[in-house]
Amino acid sequence: DCTLMEYILKSISPDTLLVRNNEKDIPLHCAIKSKRCWLDLQRLIDSCPTSASTRTGAGELPLHLAIKCGYSSDYVMKLWAKYPEAAIMSDNGLYPFQLAAISSRMQKPSKKSKKKATSKPEDVWDSLSVSYFFLRECPSLIQPCSL
Repeated sequence: DCTLMEYILKSISPDTLLVRNNEKDIPLHCAIKSKRCWLDLQRLIDSCPTSASTRTGAGELPLHLAIKCGYSSDYVMKLWAKYPEAAIMSDNGLYPFQLAAISSRMQKPSKKSKKKATSKPEDVWDSLSVSYFFLRECPSLIQPCSL
């Protein structure tokens, strides 16, 4: 007994999961952008491990997308564990620690929300803790400053 997604993943070639759509996204990128649950992402990555290291047409890795989409630190850390090298790679502009630091500013307010968009203290702490984690894991990303 399995879900439809599990059935489909078992019946296709792993290379199929690297086929790109018109936006140059693979199924993993689409799943992240559509905020699928972690189990769905894990199934996609387990079926095609190289998808965790595949960039979008815009140069973003799945880790970058997850941070930009505002996923929790738990979700981001699980994705990072699938491809740790992503922590020292930029999305053609920003590194994961930088994306995490500004992630609350990148989120668009919900169309249903009539209130002014404000960030919750736990959201700020979450983004700062993720940013700090990546800096701690990859201290080489910070260049010494000389006056």
